[in-house]
Amino acid sequence: MGRLVLLNPNTSSEVTERMAQAMSPNLPGDMTIEPVTASFGAPYISDESSYAIAHHAVVDMLARVQAQQALDPHRDAVLIGCFGDPGLFALREIAPCFVTGL
Repeated sequence: MGRLVLLNPNTSSEVTERMAQAMSPNLPGDMTIEPVTASFGAPYISDESSYAIAHHAVVDMLARVQAQQALDPHRDAVLIGCFGDPGLFALREIAPCFVTGL
């Protein structure tokens, strides 16, 4: 079974849950969603400073996920659930699996 790690780089857990619920019906039957909300930053990313913080937040979220349970490069994937894909290229450098954005 694979998992899709959904990283929400803003601090709104409600938005994270809504994204996960919207995506669930569209995933293959053997895949689960692991939604993760940023532990710091802005509740809404609307300017350059909040975008820069979001970049740092996605790196932090990936580290937290990896510390809890290693990502499988053949079965797992990471999705940055934010327009503008903050941290996309940084995560692609450090993640052991596929990383994409919206």
